[in-house]
Amino acid sequence: MAKKWSPSHRVWHWCNALVVFTLILTGLFIKIGNPVEDYFKKPHILVGLTLCVLVPFRMIRARFFGDRHTLDDAQKLRTQAISLFKQKKGSLTRADFKLFHKASVKNGYLGLYALLAGIALTGLAMIIMHQMGISKEIRHNVKEVHEALFVLIAVFIPLHLGGVVYAEITDEPNITSDMIHGGKK
Repeated sequence: MAKKWSPSHRVWHWCNALVVFTLILTGLFIKIGNPVEDYFKKPHILVGLTLCVLVPFRMIRARFFGDRHTLDDAQKLRTQAISLFKQKKGSLTRADFKLFHKASVKNGYLGLYALLAGIALTGLAMIIMHQMGISKEIRHNVKEVHEALFVLIAVFIPLHLGGVVYAEITDEPNITSDMIHGGKK
């Protein structure tokens, strides 16, 4: 039987969740400063390098393999929602709202992937610049971007969890268990 979520997507999802959670925790401890900073910096870098593998894996999978629908759906839904909004001039029904919601969710995930890519790239850049001896001022600027992207990810997490809970109790029951065992198409 075909599954709603492929095994590789589910593994990616839960690995990514664990990595992001770990990066948030270690990043907060690093932000506290010495002596705690030294203890958490290496694990943060190692887990960050894992993110540098997970993000391209997801993007390659979405572009070239079974998850192409992610990109296609986002584009199609965005076009439909904009067209509907222009046509109805803001007077929307519940069904219209559902379309807007679905378009927002799909496109929000594309935004999340861009944020994750930005965090991975700025983290990798900080490692490389440190090894090359590039000035602290430039590294500090990259670190500022890295931390600003983290804030945006931190905003996404409660929105995602709240959305999952909302979906579970309204029109998509079993969405969480589907992400564990695959669900039915």
